[in-house]
Amino acid sequence: MSHIGILSAPFYSHLQCLSTVGRELRDRGHRVTVFNIEDVGERVLAGGLEFKAVGQSSLPVGTLAKLEAGMVDSKARIGIRSLIDIMRNANAAIFHEGQAALAEAGVDGLLVDQDCPVGATLADAIELPYVTMCAAAPAHRESAIPPASSPWSYSTSPWARLRNELAFAIFELVSLPLSGDLNRWRRHSKLPAYRIFEDSFSKLAQITQLPAAYDFPRTALPPHFHYVGPFLAKPTRPISFPWERLDGRPLIYASMGTLQNRNAAIFKTIAAACDGLNAQLVLSLGGGGSVEDYRDLPGDPIVVAFAPQLELLARARMAISHAGLNTVLECFSYGVPSVVIPITHDHPGLAARLAWQGAGLVVPLAKLSVPRLREAILQVLHEDTYQQQTARMQAAVRETGGVKQAADIVEAAIATRRPVLRDGLAVARSGQ
Repeated sequence: MSHIGILSAPFYSHLQCLSTVGRELRDRGHRVTVFNIEDVGERVLAGGLEFKAVGQSSLPVGTLAKLEAGMVDSKARIGIRSLIDIMRNANAAIFHEGQAALAEAGVDGLLVDQDCPVGATLADAIELPYVTMCAAAPAHRESAIPPASSPWSYSTSPWARLRNELAFAIFELVSLPLSGDLNRWRRHSKLPAYRIFEDSFSKLAQITQLPAAYDFPRTALPPHFHYVGPFLAKPTRPISFPWERLDGRPLIYASMGTLQNRNAAIFKTIAAACDGLNAQLVLSLGGGGSVEDYRDLPGDPIVVAFAPQLELLARARMAISHAGLNTVLECFSYGVPSVVIPITHDHPGLAARLAWQGAGLVVPLAKLSVPRLREAILQVLHEDTYQQQTARMQAAVRETGGVKQAADIVEAAIATRRPVLRDGLAVARSGQ
């Protein structure tokens, strides 16, 4: 059995994605250790994986709060330059201290978050095989595919291709301080420089939770890229919920995730939009505030700090969310159509894919109002097309291998140090 390390961005959804695969590997007899900042240690240990803190001196407890503040609203809180400085410090600690930590632990291979390219450089520097995990929307660059942070839909028109390429160029320009650090460390380690962000992705295997049916049509993915479908991970600790308060009306489940959940006005708008409908609203704050702050919402929704999301989606008629990847995929898994209010990062891109597939409606944050949201909710509740298209996505999800397929790919890549090809894996699986 192998000792597999995990290097990811410290945010909850990223850790959840990679740790779910880690637990599957652990259950197969592998040893799995998460290497990350000290802030996430308790969460990792509660999930049953080993944990090794990296960068305690330069990344003390409280670093995650600063990163989250900057990711939520970099202009109003710490500023984009300060955010980049924090990320550069984190990358430096991971690279310089990670080499000794991985060697001391005797790691045989790594799972590396797509959004943690320093992990790929670290793996290359110490000659460890690694697999790239796309914990967010795949960032693979194609001219007809808009960047994940944009709300644009798929188009092959010359104008759309030019717009997309310009957006990719702006991203690379903003990221120059970070990519400059990586290439300096790569030169020091006698490694080829990264030309674009995608150069940091594994040459052995790349994995996304998306089913292929949810993505825009792609034509240039590498042969070792795998759409494996959702990793449905139940909470590592039970979450209480007042089930007795459900009254039998159609259930609307609303959550803005665990990071973009600090805007009280959004929750209040959702409650007002649902008031008076023949439906019952459950609002999950995701830790983004106190339940006491939402006692007087219109319509008397059930408001909880955290919710057993999968159990509620199993009962829900529709969902309202920020278009976070885990929530969207869980909605597909349970056949629940959505209204999404994308906030930032890859939410606009995931929302655009949802609309492209006809499995829900998008209400942009800049245009959010009670009448507009209510209209979208009523459409999704009462027009059959959204349920039908969501059922199509549910069928696509059922055809994927999920976390077990992901673990198969990781095992093969780390054991053989050879590319795990889509076609080759399909042949192997059909022969079992």
